[in-house]
Amino acid sequence: MTASDMDPIPTVGAFDHGPVGATVDSDLHAIHDLRMDMSGELAGAFVQAGTVHGDVHFHGPSRPAVIPRQVAAPPMLFVNRGRELAALDSALRGETGVKANGSRIVALTGLGGVGKTALVCRWVHGQRDRFPDGVLHAELTAPSGDPVDPVDVLGAFLRALGVPSSEVPETLAERRGLYRSVTADRAMAVVLDDARSTTQVRELLPSSPLSCVLVTCRELLIGLLAIGGSRVQVRSFDEDCAIELLRQYLGADRVEAEVDAARAVAQTVGGLPLALGVAAAMTMARPESNGALEWTARSLAAAESRIDLLSSADDLRVRAVLDSSFRTLPSIAAQAYHALGVHRGIRFRVELVATALGIPDSGAQNAITALEEASLVTRLRDNEYQMHSLVHAHARTIVELEPRTPPAQLQQRMLAWYTHTAHAAVRAVMPARPAVAAPERDDDVVLPPQICDRRFAMTWLEANRGQLLAWATIAQELRQQRTVLQLADALHGVFLLYKEYSAAAEVYQMGLRAAMTLPDENLEFHMRKRHTRVLIRLGQTGQAHEQIARMLASARDAGNRRWEASALKTLGMLHASTGRPDLALLPLMDAWEILDELRRRRAIGLILIHIADVEAQGEHIDVAYEHAQQAKQILSELPTPDKANAARAAISLGIICVHTGRADEAARELHHAVKVLSECGSRADLARAHDGLAELYASIGDDPAAARHRTEANSLCPHRATLNGRSQ
Repeated sequence: MTASDMDPIPTVGAFDHGPVGATVDSDLHAIHDLRMDMSGELAGAFVQAGTVHGDVHFHGPSRPAVIPRQVAAPPMLFVNRGRELAALDSALRGETGVKANGSRIVALTGLGGVGKTALVCRWVHGQRDRFPDGVLHAELTAPSGDPVDPVDVLGAFLRALGVPSSEVPETLAERRGLYRSVTADRAMAVVLDDARSTTQVRELLPSSPLSCVLVTCRELLIGLLAIGGSRVQVRSFDEDCAIELLRQYLGADRVEAEVDAARAVAQTVGGLPLALGVAAAMTMARPESNGALEWTARSLAAAESRIDLLSSADDLRVRAVLDSSFRTLPSIAAQAYHALGVHRGIRFRVELVATALGIPDSGAQNAITALEEASLVTRLRDNEYQMHSLVHAHARTIVELEPRTPPAQLQQRMLAWYTHTAHAAVRAVMPARPAVAAPERDDDVVLPPQICDRRFAMTWLEANRGQLLAWATIAQELRQQRTVLQLADALHGVFLLYKEYSAAAEVYQMGLRAAMTLPDENLEFHMRKRHTRVLIRLGQTGQAHEQIARMLASARDAGNRRWEASALKTLGMLHASTGRPDLALLPLMDAWEILDELRRRRAIGLILIHIADVEAQGEHIDVAYEHAQQAKQILSELPTPDKANAARAAISLGIICVHTGRADEAARELHHAVKVLSECGSRADLARAHDGLAELYASIGDDPAAARHRTEANSLCPHRATLNGRSQ
């Protein structure tokens, strides 16, 4: 046979090696210096031949194409997540992030058990057509909590892509190179679960621009963003979605029959999907179906046992998830986590942590940033954060199991922080109100830098008045009487703003008991006065009478005219509250006379508001007009003007003007009060001003304007009729 009788020498493309086979270099070696006269010998996957006769052809071994689909089936129970699914779509279309090594990378961050993996599974299965070459999946954290070595993951990926085990290289560099070659032209999704580091992920990136890498991690891996990845944050469910998930677990009929219990479960576990699944399992395991959800809600309500109850199932352990996150924290972040376990609320500020740990606020910020990156806290606004309720419950168990700073020491520092911050906030909001039990300066307390700003202080007081109540109770339990008094004094300003009379009665009673243990009769009198005036607001007139009698007796025994004026004013307030203006006016006028003798200008301005209001209820409305004008002038001209109470005097003046036909003056005074109180007053006083405007506009026939102001008053203070805005 001549050379012309031979089949043409095959090109590299004619060698059918399947999807992975030998490399281009080995193919070229197979045809290099191919000669007619050689004895045939095997060389790898090819045959080097001598003389070839007839129609004989040689081919490498053919391998079937392998399309891996390694991700788990989509979750059977799935709620909402429309925002997160849309964010993943956006990342795939290239609307967020950029290509990194030719791949699109999306990091899904969130608390362990929040449903990141379920979300990825749902999305990947919904995008099957976009990934015709398959889906790879790997867990990057071992059950022991240790990170999985990328060399092991690459070996598994290569075998899944059709590379025989015998041809998988040994070293990381060789496996990485072969993996990139194999995936170069593929459109794939690579799912990397529970990643621990950017380096771990970087080794597993395919090289194709058609591929997408989905990384779930509890801690935000900044390095992924640095190489062009994008982030999708996965949060716990809100209450509606949490209840919907319970419906899917338990059936709509059972949940609707115990909807209050379902709502309680959703709130208790903070909408965490993993915990909701455990709670549903607890409910289904009850032998009696009736009331089972209520039993679950009651069982989970106890904070000290909540984490244990949610960790009873071997494969659904909330504690294990949170323990894993805690173990990876740097030392300073672990200390902050421990301190937050002592804290009684889930919201906190950086300055609180700095004070508790005795470190600068910059160090506290670093610690909290580490907690945020580990998805253990969520940032609300500058320097303010929130802990998930289950994370907070877990942090409390850490305090018991791994004590670092003594809890008593942390409590004491937090008490100091709340006390000093509350007094600073009240000073900013009510600069004219004198404090009777202000704490001494403490340089170890780190205050919020904006606390002297009136608007910030108002917002802080509104958001933290529940915390202040809780810490006053803690101070009482610790028998720290001076701190109880200091918090009660700060809360007096809060109660003047928000008219929370039931809470005020409780705190003032604590303050009175604390004052009675101290050798300070002035503090005792002030706490008794405040307690009595709240009793009047609550309609407890019998107890109020008894307390007023004690106040008058102690004032006269001590010869203290200032105390006597306060007791007489309180008596006038009592009579006014029971609809007896005739009886109220006498002690109020006596109190005014004493205060005039003592030249207590601010106290005179305040009592004149009461006198004007009482006179307006009777037959002395012209005199009431003069007294309201006088009160407004006095309070406006103090060395430190009392703007809020001057505005309250303007309300009384405006309402009197409505009743005496002075419509223009009434409008001027009431609108002025609305403007001032919108910036620095209480919602109840502001509602009273709008009530006055509603009455004014109704009197002149402007019904639409009257309706607007009445609606505004209703929204500000629905129960304003029982408050009526009297000065304390």
